[in-house]
Amino acid sequence: MTNQNVLPLDVAKEESANWRAIANEKFGEGYIKAFNIPLVDLTQILAEGATSVRAYLAASEDGEKKLLLVGVDAQGNDMIDYENGQYVFDFTTPCPPTCAPNSPLN
Repeated sequence: MTNQNVLPLDVAKEESANWRAIANEKFGEGYIKAFNIPLVDLTQILAEGATSVRAYLAASEDGEKKLLLVGVDAQGNDMIDYENGQYVFDFTTPCPPTCAPNSPLN
């Protein structure tokens, strides 16, 4: 099987650098560079029958930045139905502080 939606590393580096420049100018230091997403979240979303995953930007009451993850069905609808086991997942951790210091995208 051929990998789909793969970016060449030089394009990924450029696009990551573009985001850092925009975010630094707009937000200053401390802007979010990335999120770590536990595989268990993705596995549970896939088990719900999702065809893709949607990530919503969010913040807790104390200002911690987050991604809220939901399954998306084949029609593009969010799959949120707690009575039927379709949930909103929130176990992501932002970078900073959980950055990969040696990543070429950081």
